Amino acid sequence: MKRFFFSALHALRRRPIASSSALLLLAGVVVCCQSCASSSRKNYPTTPYRTVAAEGRLSIREYPALKIARTSGAEDGGSFMRLFRYIGGANEKGEKISMTTPVLMEKRTMSFVLPQSHQKEAPRAGDTAVEITTLPARQMAVCSYSGRPEGAGRAQALEQLRAWLQARKLAWVEEPVYAVYDGPFTLPAQRLNEVMLPLKP
Repeated sequence: MKRFFFSALHALRRRPIASSSALLLLAGVVVCCQSCASSSRKNYPTTPYRTVAAEGRLSIREYPALKIARTSGAEDGGSFMRLFRYIGGANEKGEKISMTTPVLMEKRTMSFVLPQSHQKEAPRAGDTAVEITTLPARQMAVCSYSGRPEGAGRAQALEQLRAWLQARKLAWVEEPVYAVYDGPFTLPAQRLNEVMLPLKP
């Protein structure tokens, strides 16, 4: 879809007068993108957690141990596609695995949390760059924000989260985890992102 979008734009730039077909293609892609945006994240199960405390867009959550598929290169298209191919059947069983939200990014790694049906056992990936591992149960401080995941809202959310934890006299692990719930075709104002800080025991 993204390829068609940029192809239409390229055609419009090259032939702005005789570009009715490209314009129709672009309009169709926009309608399709809007359709995707309206159903984004609503069609996918969300990683389970228990809310311990909440204040506006800030919260403290308890997450159980979670089996994930992980690869290096956070916020990189190649990383996403490696993980997507894994759940699409590029694994030792040729098995399709349901997508969940959010996608996690931490220390230049990207992770998909596997669905409940694969939490006990998951097939090895056909790509050696994809690792199947388990995150330990942990307590996370969370601040949500909208817009692009890597936009200005990220730094603001992280600063607000740190100040909130300091006021509560809670200690945290400095390396943040970023959670992305929506795809790139969702309108920025409708996107849900989160910055997370693991709390120290």
